[in-house]
Amino acid sequence: MRQVIGRNTIDEALTEKRIAIQEDTLATLQAMLDKYELGVIVQNVELQDVHVPPEVRQAFRDVTSAREDSVRSVNEATGYANKVLPEAEGRAFAIEAAANAYSAQRVNLALGEAARFKALAAEYQKAPELTRQRLFLEAMDQVLPGAEKYVFTGQTGQALLPHLGLKAPAQPRTEGGDR
Repeated sequence: MRQVIGRNTIDEALTEKRIAIQEDTLATLQAMLDKYELGVIVQNVELQDVHVPPEVRQAFRDVTSAREDSVRSVNEATGYANKVLPEAEGRAFAIEAAANAYSAQRVNLALGEAARFKALAAEYQKAPELTRQRLFLEAMDQVLPGAEKYVFTGQTGQALLPHLGLKAPAQPRTEGGDR
């Protein structure tokens, strides 16, 4: 029995290898009996009461308690990781998706603005004065969004300038006119 127990640890004898130790002890004992030709056949070996020696009992309890604490701590950490990691991965995925959406939005906006500018440049080439006036009116609409706006053109617009305290634009000089 001492020979077989000596090949194993006390933990194994007390726990998971108990049956294997019983079988190993049976085989070793039967081999010894056969060697001495005693004619005895051992039917069964059973470890009934396995205890650590009293001198190391408290140390063994401490080691067992520490091992249980270690397993408990590992299980708690695994549980925490199983809870936190999916949440963090979900938040990371959401942030990445939002960033990709923002990037696509900005790229599409820039492409749209570039296409708008190209179309505006083409229209400007066709009718520069009309396009310039339209751009001015659109800018005024953006600058003064809540104000009522009136557009006077031609003779009506020039007749209003003195009443608003504005100077009329300089008239182009003609060849035969006064100096």
